[in-house]
Amino acid sequence: MLDQTWHSIARLKRWVVRLLHSDFLFWFYGIRQSLLNFRNSKRDVLILVECFPRGKTGHYKWWLRYFLTHLSPRFENIIVFSADKDENLEYLDQLGVDLWPNVRWESARFKEKSMLNLNHICKSCGVSPLRSMVFFMWGLDLLRISGIRRRMVPWGALVTVSQIHRSEKPSKAYRTVANMVDTHRDFRCAVQPDQFLELPAERYVWIPDIENVDTLERETELHSSLRNFCGEQFSVGIFGSLTGSRCVHAFMELVRRNPSVRFAMVGRLRRDQIDPDCVAEIDSGIHMNLFVSDAFVESEAALNSAISCVHSVFIDSTEYLLQSGIVIKGLALGKFILSTPGNSWTHDLIRTAHVGAIVERDSEDLLSCWDEWRLNQGSAHNQKVHSELTDPKLVNASFDRIRELLTQN
Repeated sequence: MLDQTWHSIARLKRWVVRLLHSDFLFWFYGIRQSLLNFRNSKRDVLILVECFPRGKTGHYKWWLRYFLTHLSPRFENIIVFSADKDENLEYLDQLGVDLWPNVRWESARFKEKSMLNLNHICKSCGVSPLRSMVFFMWGLDLLRISGIRRRMVPWGALVTVSQIHRSEKPSKAYRTVANMVDTHRDFRCAVQPDQFLELPAERYVWIPDIENVDTLERETELHSSLRNFCGEQFSVGIFGSLTGSRCVHAFMELVRRNPSVRFAMVGRLRRDQIDPDCVAEIDSGIHMNLFVSDAFVESEAALNSAISCVHSVFIDSTEYLLQSGIVIKGLALGKFILSTPGNSWTHDLIRTAHVGAIVERDSEDLLSCWDEWRLNQGSAHNQKVHSELTDPKLVNASFDRIRELLTQN
């Protein structure tokens, strides 16, 4: 009899511990508060989440600024729950941006492979889940967690779904994210920049890619060297994070086949993601028509100034299927867009908007492609295409739709 009593007490203790560690009390409090004050139950707080630091690159910080600029007039209160809080604020200060009065900043910490609880995110920001909506700024973060608990908080994410819908064999990680987006009960809104994909309008929103295209007022030694190297000859460049699949392998094929064309690599060579023989060839310096600057480009303006030094930007559509910010920058600067055949965003853009040429990796005919483009469209045409892609009316329509989806019941 005494043993049964002790077992009953132990079970009761375990039940109480589980209750205290669950969301029940938190939910009960939220429901009680909403019943006492119905007005507080209206969803009026948007929490923008950055789970993990993004490093030095200004690309992500520019996109955060882009989103805040357009979301702040559409939501009463916004909380940026960020692992990069201090870096983001420093970046905005350097740009001279006036902070939005309805935006509050909070520091965040997340563990890799953890199960995210949207209630706990709301609680960490000091707001009730009944008032909140959550938006993950980077779909890449969803690749680094194990899942999101179903907790009746509407949420969305900026996701790159081109890899899922264009690749014949998308990776398991991307399939996991796609499944999360398509099946999670509380998911409302997937924002993605590939306008050529046909996706369900009730969940997906196309967002125009607004890149930072500012250039330096005064060029650095890198830009002077690059401009002197290119001279008047036709030049092709690859920029940013340089991996084999993104551009390097196909680019080197063109370097070998076109000795009369100038080629430039500007950015960090990801040597662990490039064929070792290709790395050795680059480091040997045997190609006199190849300029290499293997270093992280410190700012977006410096990167844009480097792009302005060449005539063309290149992306390998065989391997890199995603929408490309480098291509968008190239369009804005009036550059010829060069790519290989493939089921990619860049390939579709060239085919539909006539902003460049699609060539085989072993092509020896780049100059004729360049001459034809200059005669028929040229730099002004590409800049016009860029202005059409980033039309403020399209931007406003996209953000209006984001608000509509996140706030729907």
